[in-house]
Amino acid sequence: MAYTDFIAAIYLGTSRMTGIVGRNEAGTLAVIAYATETSANCIVRGCVHNVKETAFRIKKILRNLEAKIPGSRIGKVYVGVGGQSIRSVEHTVSLSLKAESIMTDEMLDNLYQECETYLPDGLDVLSILPSAYYLDGRRESQPAGISCSRIEARYNLIVARPSVRRLIAKCITEFVRIELGGILVSPLVLGDVVVSEGEKNRGCALIDFGAGVTTLSVYKGGTLVYLCVIPLGGHLITRDIAEFLKVGEAEAEHLKRNYGNALVSEEDDSVFQIHQEQKGLMSVKLSDFNDVVTARLQEILENVYDKLEQAVDLKALQAGIIITGKAANLENLTAVIYNRLKTDVRYASIREGLNIKVHLPDTSPDGIALGLLLQGKENCSVLPAPTPAPPAPNPAPVPPQSVETSPPPTPETPPASTPGKKKKEKAWTKKILDNVDKFAGDLFKET
Repeated sequence: MAYTDFIAAIYLGTSRMTGIVGRNEAGTLAVIAYATETSANCIVRGCVHNVKETAFRIKKILRNLEAKIPGSRIGKVYVGVGGQSIRSVEHTVSLSLKAESIMTDEMLDNLYQECETYLPDGLDVLSILPSAYYLDGRRESQPAGISCSRIEARYNLIVARPSVRRLIAKCITEFVRIELGGILVSPLVLGDVVVSEGEKNRGCALIDFGAGVTTLSVYKGGTLVYLCVIPLGGHLITRDIAEFLKVGEAEAEHLKRNYGNALVSEEDDSVFQIHQEQKGLMSVKLSDFNDVVTARLQEILENVYDKLEQAVDLKALQAGIIITGKAANLENLTAVIYNRLKTDVRYASIREGLNIKVHLPDTSPDGIALGLLLQGKENCSVLPAPTPAPPAPNPAPVPPQSVETSPPPTPETPPASTPGKKKKEKAWTKKILDNVDKFAGDLFKET
């Protein structure tokens, strides 16, 4: 079935790239195509490293997506980006009034527009989020309509190195040669999918344990108040396992998912077997294996705890901790975090109120991919050129009617005269003229 109205998006993750196409069907987000490619050697810690290779794999994703929506073409794409350099920065814009006045929406728009002109040194602003408003020193969540003489608008700017935007734009527009619909901040779109408005109001933290980085987002009072990216991810655990067992990283990742545990029981004598290329079949003690896992995991978690405690009073997180990401699938991870922070910990799931339907069997898109579809606003399909109207048929030629016509009259040609005849005509004319003269003479003769 050919579609002419849909949103297309690609998420650039450290371990894989994800492409997704969806459309609105009577108020429901319908996923109609989904494809992935490995990101190895072209995306490093969430940032484009090799532009040419990244573009090549994006083209493969786009061809795969278009194959699943026959007759449709993708001409624009939104790109979701996380990465090591992304973080939040506070910026305050204030307005002092000569006399106490009532705040209007126009005043708030002017404050936002002034914030848009702010350029942090050496950084690119990817998104601006209103954090809090203070009217004469009092915090107000809805300032329009309230009287005051001074307002402070505090914003959270989501910033990154300028190269993040530049390399993505170069990759999409120059190498892939399609239009860039926009660059969306992956932690923000993920939060919109898995964190409810009630949880944002009560206060919570969202931790995304990715392959290359770990992202911490903190919500309070209904808005994001802190965002940081820790340059440590689950791929480091995989590498440690590969080095410990002398196996390839693909095998180490498989073992991590099957046997990894965030808690180590030294009394557990159970073993599992692996095949080493040099030694052949060998037994591995489970507790030794998880000593390697937990050593690196603890390093990641300590960095998370440190950033979290700097950002907010843990008592303010009344809605607890939400965890997600491929590296969050270690057994007993929720218990380890709870033992340290003493607050509720749960795995992320799509929040209530989102109507999402997946038209593809055996496919479960992740939260970031779904969030990109929800944020995309512009139609990403290539609309077919209008079919020109067929030219009007020429009228059939009318055969000439057969009408009998007379040949045009031929002008009469005086008969050719002979020399003898001409002499007779002259003599006859002279005789007539003589008679006329004689008659005229007789007529005027005096009697």
